[in-house]
Amino acid sequence: MKTFVVALLASALLSMCGSAAAKPLTRHGLNASCRIWGNQEDTAFACDPAGGSRTIRMTLGAESRTGRGRDAIDSVGSGEPLTPGETVTLDWAHPSRHAELLVHAGSPTGPREIVFELAWRPTHVEVTANADGSVLLQTAARTATLPPPAPLPQPVWQERSARSAALRIVKSLDRMERSPLVWRTFCAALDPDVGATLGIPAGGIQLDTSLDPIDQCLATIYINIHGDENTPTPISTRHGGFSLKVTGSRAVFATTLTHRYLLVDGGQRKRSVHARALLVRDASGIWRLGTLVPLLPLELFGDTRTFTDRRLAVRYARDRRFGRKQQAGFVQRAAALSAATVQAGTAPPCAATKVTDRPGDVNWNEGLDRARHQLDHLDVDLTSTGLTGPCFALRTAGPLPDDFSVQLDQAAHVDVHHGRVIAYEHSSRSGEIDKPVNGVAASLSGNEFVLRLPAAPENVEDVMLIGAPQGVEYDDTHTLR
Repeated sequence: MKTFVVALLASALLSMCGSAAAKPLTRHGLNASCRIWGNQEDTAFACDPAGGSRTIRMTLGAESRTGRGRDAIDSVGSGEPLTPGETVTLDWAHPSRHAELLVHAGSPTGPREIVFELAWRPTHVEVTANADGSVLLQTAARTATLPPPAPLPQPVWQERSARSAALRIVKSLDRMERSPLVWRTFCAALDPDVGATLGIPAGGIQLDTSLDPIDQCLATIYINIHGDENTPTPISTRHGGFSLKVTGSRAVFATTLTHRYLLVDGGQRKRSVHARALLVRDASGIWRLGTLVPLLPLELFGDTRTFTDRRLAVRYARDRRFGRKQQAGFVQRAAALSAATVQAGTAPPCAATKVTDRPGDVNWNEGLDRARHQLDHLDVDLTSTGLTGPCFALRTAGPLPDDFSVQLDQAAHVDVHHGRVIAYEHSSRSGEIDKPVNGVAASLSGNEFVLRLPAAPENVEDVMLIGAPQGVEYDDTHTLR
């Protein structure tokens, strides 16, 4: 589930960052005629909705594809984002003014998806990724640089007027399908107990120690707005009208929301609802959102009953009760993670017999595709691993990265962040989260990592080392026999 959420969230967040940087050149996502093709997940994808038979050639390093088809599409690369200094080229004859080029490129904040609108009809296009996350576009008639994606700001919520709080939320609804800033605004506005009900820990608690920790706020709001692949996809929302009724420390605001959806069968649908939501004033005098669900577009496909004042109050009371229990669980989990975390030393805590591994076999995309530039990933290129009883050791071709993870088959995994080590025992029950392991000891020195577990892990045949430069995971798997 996390992989699905992260993939959707990264695509939404980073493509928005890229398109906002240069509106004349880029757009948010491919047009409808180009979205139907599956190879848009490749590193670069060219599409001309006008179609027509023509020769298309795309080149990425040593890989070159030349095709001729009536659909006027082609792609290159396995989907691995462009790394700094890499260039993808496109050559085709007679593109229309609706032609588009989608490119996946790396950046310090993570991979980004950029859709170029080639309205000036260039027959030769070059796109180069730069180390700072910017992207250079070059054609015969035009050269432009898209700046790196800007960090997403953290909204401040200090609304001491019910009216200003309600208006700020209502105006945000018009952008909620596409704007990560709106999602963070919702998180800032939410009553903390209600946020905990949705799965958003209060107090800045981070429970994800993985290489690319999920932003629980963004992921939670995104999935609540967009659902999954089995639900209609909200395209846009527009509000109309506004009313507010304040009673003591509570207020109810209302507006008419018109939602547009892309249905599972490819059609579109529009539905309107008179939406009502509850605001509550906290002990410090800040007005907070007590009920988010009535404002969400997919609510119309579930419970269509009107949210009366009483129903809003009941919903808020129920969510607060459950949220407090959830928050207590988050605090307990955070304490367990802290207790299980150890600082790696320089002296190995144990010794394990190692088995050598062949070099130059680093993969990406969860082990499905070979990385294009093996010499760039010596830090995760295993040369040997070993497991003797509770003692595990590995060695790499280059110095280990500051942050990495180790998977011990289905038995356990280890996260390392700047020398701080935490080990998890994998749960055998579906739906249960992995349990942090107390009593481990570790050492980290250059290209060698040694871990002593409290007990020998069972049924470990394969070991995987994972690093994530610029948010892209690269890994090397080694069989211990």
